[in-house]
Parts: sequence; C-alpha cells; structure tokens
Amino acid sequence: MKRLKNAILLMLCVFAFAGIFSLIVHQRKSHLAEVVQVIEEESGNKEAFPMIALDIMALNTAMSLGGGVYYNKIGGIVPFFSDLVSQEWENYKNSIYKRIGPIEHNATKASTHWHNSAQSIEALVEDAQIASHYFKEMCLAIARRTQTEASFGINNQHMLKSELSIKRKVVESKRAGLSEAEAVRGVRDALRSTIIADEPEQIQSIIKSLQQVAYNIGREVEFINIWEENRSSGYVGIHAKMLFPVHHPDGITPSRNIIVEIQIHLRCIMDGTSTSVKERIPNLYDARIPKGISPDIQNASSKLLYLAAMTQCVKRNSLITKPIHKTGKTIFNANIQGHAFSENLHSLVFQRMLQPPIELWALSNEQPGRHE
Repeated sequence: MKRLKNAILLMLCVFAFAGIFSLIVHQRKSHLAEVVQVIEEESGNKEAFPMIALDIMALNTAMSLGGGVYYNKIGGIVPFFSDLVSQEWENYKNSIYKRIGPIEHNATKASTHWHNSAQSIEALVEDAQIASHYFKEMCLAIARRTQTEASFGINNQHMLKSELSIKRKVVESKRAGLSEAEAVRGVRDALRSTIIADEPEQIQSIIKSLQQVAYNIGREVEFINIWEENRSSGYVGIHAKMLFPVHHPDGITPSRNIIVEIQIHLRCIMDGTSTSVKERIPNLYDARIPKGISPDIQNASSKLLYLAAMTQCVKRNSLITKPIHKTGKTIFNANIQGHAFSENLHSLVFQRMLQPPIELWALSNEQPGRHE
C-alpha cells in the first residue's frame, strides 16, 4: 500500500512538473514573439532588419544570458553581458573544434612567397576567368567525393572576385606602401569557393581530398584553421590557399599562376544563402553605419549571432554547456549606458522573461536588462 501511495505521489509530481514546464515554454515563446513584433515596429522598416530565423535564435540566446538591446544603427542585437556571450561562444567553439580534429597548416617557405602571375587588375581578372572552369570542376569533384556541397557564393554568383572589389583591395595595399603590381600579385582570393559540411566530422575528409588534388597537380595547399583562434567578431571556419595553375585555352601561351581560396564551413555558419550567419555579419560592419559606433558593440552583436548559429550544430549532438563563472565589465556598462541608446526609436531594450540565476546579478550593479 505504501509503495502504491509513493508511486501515485511520484506520478502527480511528474504531471505537475510537466505542466509547469509547458507553461514556461509557452510564456517564453509568447514573450519572444512580442519582442520580435516590437522590434519590427521600432525599426520602422522591415527591410532594414528582416527577422530571419538566425535573428530569432540570437534573440532567444540573448534573453537566456541576461537580455540585450536591438540597435537599429547597426541593425543587430547587442547583448548586455558580452562576457557571458563570449564564454558561451568559446564553449561551443571548443566543442566543435574537438570534433573537427587536428589540422596541419602545411605552410611552407614556398607558400609564404606565393604570388599571382598577373601584375595588373585587368590581367588578374582575366586569369581568374580562364582558371575558373577547372577550379569549379575541382571543387565540385571534392564535394561529390566527400558527400558535402560546393558553393560559389549566394546563388553561386561570386566565384570570381569582382573587379571593383579587387580595386578596393589594391588601393588599401597601395596605402600601405606597395606598388600597384605588388598589390595585385598579393591578392589571395580572386577566385574562391566554399565547401559546406553538415557535420564537423566531415571536415577531415575535405582536407584530405584537397591535399590529394594539390598533390596530383604538383601543387601545395595550406590551411588556416580559424577554429583555433578566438576572434573578437566570433568568426570561425577553415581557409585553404593554393597556388593554382592558369592554363591558357590556346594551348600555346605559357601557364601562369593565381592564388585561390577554398573556405570550409559548417552549414550552420554558411549554407550558400544570404540568411546564413557568414553573410549576415557584414551588415553589422557596413561602411554606411554612422561613425562613432564602438567596435565592441559591433563585435558583441556579431559574436552573439555566431553563438546562436553554433548552438544549432551542437544541439543535434546534445552538448551540455559548461557553467559560467567569470564576472567583469559588461558592454552595457562600458559602452551603451548613456551613449547612443537615449535616442528615441534607436533602440529597444529587452530581457529574459524569467529572472536569471542570482550569480548572474553579480556581473553588474544594474539588474540584467535594466536600462535607465
């Protein structure tokens, strides 16, 4: 009889917990929907800040870490507690980094001296056009072999760097003291592509396939593993560089060289569309943004978006995030309070529906999400 009573009591507790949990989830979703609606109304222009799925995830992430502010001067969400976002970002990044496994950079003395054969912008554009067919076939073959996807920019329209973009890069190099010929020879992505993997474990096979292709054509490939780094923007990925042959179609003109770039990304970071985090981020740093915006604000917003994207990759594999203990100065106290957010309709403050754990309150003299 006692066992029966205990069993009934246990069942009642389970049902009660399930009911409470369901109510919390429902209230949280309702609150999130309200925030989205207000942001769209505050922006005054849905085109300026279209609430794509990634932004919804970033909102949810920010609210779970003490709240934040939508700042329409950069068209992004700025978390109040950037240190919390940075720690969560690092936890997720390190989890994915371990699943990718070690990658040899393969940089050699020769690769540090790679240069394009072209010495003018026009010649570099022409070389990129000539080499593009073979380059595209190589990337597609690697994708087929590794069961991944080859992408050449949004709608596959950006394999060749535009002449205008090359000119901008050359102008920057000339300001640093290089001649135009030196600047052109140093452009390292006039021809580029992305290999998209669904899972981190696929990346090693992409690396090996690239190495095999380079070996077959008597070339080298070097890798820059940005997953090893802690960039302030939160950017992650792997960049491969190769000194690629340019075989003239007439079969007579001597072969030339062009430096190509193959980026390797997880689909949660770059999926070949304009709504991916990699394509969304440049809007936060757009040259049209008014001067005087703190880079810390832009970086915090960028890192939040990368964190939101990485959670989608990791959730499928049930990562339990490490506890957060660090305290310190917050973006809210350091840069936002009394700065740009006193202007009407230039910001929207939001915070998580449920109060955060008491230890989070020690991060600031302000309560998370409060805004004077």
